[in-house]
Amino acid sequence: MFSTNPFSVVFLVGSFFLVPSASHWQDPCCTPPKLTGDVVYSAKTQFYAYVDFDNMVALEDYIGNQDIDYRLYDMEQMIYYERETNGTCKIYQMTKPRYFHCVPSEARHVHMRDEDDMVLDGWRYYLDDRTRVFLVVRRDGCFPYILRSRIDHDTHQMVFINVVEGIQDTSVFQKNVTDCVDA
Repeated sequence: MFSTNPFSVVFLVGSFFLVPSASHWQDPCCTPPKLTGDVVYSAKTQFYAYVDFDNMVALEDYIGNQDIDYRLYDMEQMIYYERETNGTCKIYQMTKPRYFHCVPSEARHVHMRDEDDMVLDGWRYYLDDRTRVFLVVRRDGCFPYILRSRIDHDTHQMVFINVVEGIQDTSVFQKNVTDCVDA
């Protein structure tokens, strides 16, 4: 479990400090239903993300990746289609959601602030008995900022950059996946 120490120090992208959450308690929030923005995944991969919680679909359009062209997520059926740069397409089952619309009600709140005085809220929770999640959102709109998950001893981090509300062109989700096969 997490430390009961009321003060903790965390270093993520940039410098952050934590202050006691009791004096700045926030209720869990939900992101806008449609989001667009850049994402850096575990400092190795960058993609442009389109997330539509109204239709439970997401698209990751990979930038400069040698292997993956895009991933199209069907969050309702818990599957995703992965189109490789060589044209092959595979279907994968998901055991956990890739994106979260709302901070879970059982999440523990930690108040944070970055160097530019942008107010950020940090949340810690368990997705299941093996997966611990630390989610940082901007207080103005609950836009995702950092998502770090630890599954057993494996840590993954997504940093969200220039995330804005809305999707200008919803046709980005219209990908031909009829030739995709189970992985």
